[in-house]
Amino acid sequence: MIDIDLNEIISNFEKTMGLSLEFSEDNIAEVIFNKDIAIGIKCIDEDGTITLSSVISDDLPDPMSKDLLQEILKINSVPVFTYGGNNPVIARDPNTGFIFVYEIITSSVLQVENLFNIFSDFVRSALVLREYITSNSTQNKELQNINTMIEA
Repeated sequence: MIDIDLNEIISNFEKTMGLSLEFSEDNIAEVIFNKDIAIGIKCIDEDGTITLSSVISDDLPDPMSKDLLQEILKINSVPVFTYGGNNPVIARDPNTGFIFVYEIITSSVLQVENLFNIFSDFVRSALVLREYITSNSTQNKELQNINTMIEA
C-alpha cells in the first residue's frame, strides 16, 4: 500500500479552495456550488482513497433515448479502457432513484495529481453530465407532448 497523508492532501485542498471542510463521523464533507450543486468528498484512510460524488438528476428521463444510454455506457467504460484510471462514472442510487456521478481517486493518483485539479475536472464533468441528462429529458418531454397532441 502506498503511504499518503490524506489530512495533508485535504489541508492543501482547503487552502487552495479558500474554505474549511467539516467532515462527518463517516468522513464525508460537502462543497456546495451555485446553491444547488453539492459535491461530496469522502476520505477512506484505510486505503488512502478519496471519493467525489454528486447527484446530477432526480431520475433518468422516461422514456430514455438510445443516444443518452449510449453516452452513459461510453462514459462508464472509460476506466476500463484507461486500465482503472480515475474518471467519473454514472450510477443510480437504488434507494432514491437519483442519478449521480462519482470518482474514486486512488492513493497512487493522489501522489502525483493535485486534488484541486482533479476536483475541478470532476465538477466540470458533473455540470456537463447534469446538463446533458436534463436536455435529453426536456427533449423527451417535448416529444411526449407532441405525441399527445397528435393523438388528441
